[in-house]
Amino acid sequence: MSNTRQSPEEMFDSVVKNAIDFLKRSIEELEDSPKYSVINFYAAIELFLKARLMLEHWALVITKSDQADYQKFLEGDFHSVSMEDALKRLSNIANEDLSRKERECFSQIRGHRNKLVHFFHPDYTNIPNAGTLQSVVAEQCKGWYHLHKLLTTRWSNCFNKYTLEIEEVDQLMHEHREFLRAKFDLLLPTIEDGKRNGTTFTVCFACGFDSCKEQEVQALLTDIYCLVCEIKMTTVKAKCPNCKNPLYVQELGEGECAYCHEEINFGDLTSQFDNRSMSDRLIEEALAYCSECEHTNGPTVTELGDKWLCLYCHAIHEDAGKCEWCGSFVTGNLEDSLWSGCVICDGRQGHGFDE
Repeated sequence: MSNTRQSPEEMFDSVVKNAIDFLKRSIEELEDSPKYSVINFYAAIELFLKARLMLEHWALVITKSDQADYQKFLEGDFHSVSMEDALKRLSNIANEDLSRKERECFSQIRGHRNKLVHFFHPDYTNIPNAGTLQSVVAEQCKGWYHLHKLLTTRWSNCFNKYTLEIEEVDQLMHEHREFLRAKFDLLLPTIEDGKRNGTTFTVCFACGFDSCKEQEVQALLTDIYCLVCEIKMTTVKAKCPNCKNPLYVQELGEGECAYCHEEINFGDLTSQFDNRSMSDRLIEEALAYCSECEHTNGPTVTELGDKWLCLYCHAIHEDAGKCEWCGSFVTGNLEDSLWSGCVICDGRQGHGFDE
């Protein structure tokens, strides 16, 4: 009998290739079998999350990691974690937090998939109608936008071996969006009407149509809602460093220009706002560290009128000041910071314990 066991590296490669295959099948099956398109699309998302988890340790993809058996893993004889547990382990063990919108989007696709697997749905039988196809494509545009961003930016070092395959799927997804054109054409009079009345519409980064409605929440913060694919989120409105068009930055400080596809990183974003502080404030204090998301790789909070906005998690703070122990410029209650510290330090209490 031949030995069919794979190494962990080969297992990772198999999982990624399987995920890409599910994506391609999802696109191919849309028109004739939207039900299986939804099921396969969700399977791909789950496999990519598990593949990323495998890079931390092979046992993390097993439901009961404390009972993991390496030989059974190599033989493929194990029960893998759910998407929900994969997300928890990515956050708690791998320090790989997904944004709230990413988690919500993937969970919505999972819920849709579960309904189709467990319950009969007449819209997905026989010849699907245009409304059903548009609904599936809109959902997948949002899902692929978030997944593609993960694979090609935050996790690019993990999946760069598969760049060509991922971009091939991206091209197929662009063609896939044409199923939404009829919906866009139907909404066009409403969009044109809105523009004439002063409403700002911009190109949607998920579906590519000029149908994303903008509404300012307050200075810097902007709600955007696409009338076509229905993606909705609160963003920080910035300027594209390349073509200077408006660019909408989501949680975790990530954004891509819908016009020239220039990607903005967190350094680009903070540089656009680091001169917003009062003239007598030191430049190193133009940005503060956030006590909400506790992102400590660099300060992320800028002044927003009489409040403070975190460009990373979009939390709004009442004030910011210097920690009495380490001197860092941070948000939050600093009344006892000499003793308890701040997001950057553990204060005198922690210093004493260290000694």
